[in-house]
Amino acid sequence: MRVPVVQLLRSCLLVAALGACEGELSDSTATVRAPSTLAGSPANVTSPIGAGATGGSVGAGSSGPVATPTPRSPGATGANMSGAAGAQVSSSGCSVEQASCAGECVSLDSDARHCGACDVACSEPLMCREGLCLCPPGLDACSGACVEIASDPQHCGGCGQACAAGEACIGGICRCGAGQLACNGTCASIQTDAKNCGGCGVACDAGDICERGVCTLDCPGTQLACGETCVDTTKSQMHCGRCDNACGGTQTCTRSRCRCTDMMLTACGAECVDTETNPMFCGDCRTACMPGQTCEAGLCMGDATPTDAGM
Repeated sequence: MRVPVVQLLRSCLLVAALGACEGELSDSTATVRAPSTLAGSPANVTSPIGAGATGGSVGAGSSGPVATPTPRSPGATGANMSGAAGAQVSSSGCSVEQASCAGECVSLDSDARHCGACDVACSEPLMCREGLCLCPPGLDACSGACVEIASDPQHCGGCGQACAAGEACIGGICRCGAGQLACNGTCASIQTDAKNCGGCGVACDAGDICERGVCTLDCPGTQLACGETCVDTTKSQMHCGRCDNACGGTQTCTRSRCRCTDMMLTACGAECVDTETNPMFCGDCRTACMPGQTCEAGLCMGDATPTDAGM
């Protein structure tokens, strides 16, 4: 039982032993301070060693009890050591980040055979990421397939956004291809489209076709449309080999070339001539003899110099 401070002071005054009383007063003050704890704390609980920063520490010479650290249980120590030494191991022998599937330690976050749970497999080309079967980077899942929405005409820019017939998906946008124009919501090849020949809305007449952006007759076989007529240029006198290439009166169109009916003559332009004797076409269609000269056996004879006839 401790003596109250007031009563102790009175005793000290009576005996006039101030020096001795100071020592006892110091002890009494310490005794009074020691039980001071936070409200609601048990009276006998003291702070552990080294707790001076957070609570009152026991000073040297104090008569109060010295706190000692509470020993940890073996279980707690083992848990902490396991955490510090490395990954914890489960009862199956796998690390805590893995699961045991058919006796094999796997990662349910990334294993395509066991994605999110054992035996949940991802089909090609899906990948297992964070326990989910997802499309590879750069692809999107549309209608159960992984597609590239930047170029897929059935899913252009997003799932189910199909391009119109003839359109191509470029950069996630439906566009007409090279040589095409968007005409009334469709892509038209203006070089060959009879409804949009050379431009949108330029339609050819019935039976005509569009060639190189121009409406022409739809001629059969090897015939060509020359004007408003289909002709066989392999034998046409007016269109021999090509349109508007007419043969001369003494010539005939044979196999797309103007030829002389007389096999002894040569076709020079629209004429058939004897290059053996003709001074205007002596020897060939390009050589003309000078005035006064004659053509003999394809040679200009005489003193004059031969000139080029310009053929």
